[in-house]
Amino acid sequence: MLSIFISSPANEFKEERIKIKKFIEENSILNQIFEVFVFEEDVVATGKQSDEIYLEKARNSDIYLV
Repeated sequence: MLSIFISSPANEFKEERIKIKKFIEENSILNQIFEVFVFEEDVVATGKQSDEIYLEKARNSDIYLV
């Protein structure tokens, strides 16, 4: 499975990022190929700093969309 990291500065295009994620997740073909990460949607409470999570996910993603 390929991972997609969808990013944008601050809250700019937040709704659009979430819509792209939902589109991929709800598509029966795309959701078998791609796993999508949107920071605002996918960060859960962990012991890590938010910037650590962001950088780790960005570094490990196959596709980075800005």
